[in-house]
Amino acid sequence: MGVSALTVGRLSPADLDAWGWRIPFLVGAVLAGVALITRSTMQESPDFERQQASGTVPRHPL
Repeated sequence: MGVSALTVGRLSPADLDAWGWRIPFLVGAVLAGVALITRSTMQESPDFERQQASGTVPRHPL
């Protein structure tokens, strides 16, 4: 919401219609990429690794 408000506040209506509406989507795509990279490089907790080694990881944890 903040990126959208900033974009609308800073650009003229013509620029917003021409190309400015893409800015919030670009910011969202970058944030999604950062989240994906962060999640893929995180280590598992010692408890989960212990469960995995003993074969007691629940199939449907929820």
